[in-house]
Amino acid sequence: MLHSGIDLHKRDLVVTTVDAAGQPVKTARLRTTRPAVTAYFASLSADRTDQRAVVESTATWYWLADLLRAEGIALTLG
Repeated sequence: MLHSGIDLHKRDLVVTTVDAAGQPVKTARLRTTRPAVTAYFASLSADRTDQRAVVESTATWYWLADLLRAEGIALTLG
């Protein structure tokens, strides 16, 4: 199981992913675009059901929630 924490801003986001043991897997600063976010999660694992993410509550979190859910990634709003 992979867990990703997302710090979402207007123009970019920072995402850090850890494995089930809490060991860092990957960290990146991305543009807030659908292709950039999709590519990040695709690079982690082909099995999206093995991925979980959390994002802070901001005024612009809806598009990210829609995108990740469409990709099969469980998202929690923090």
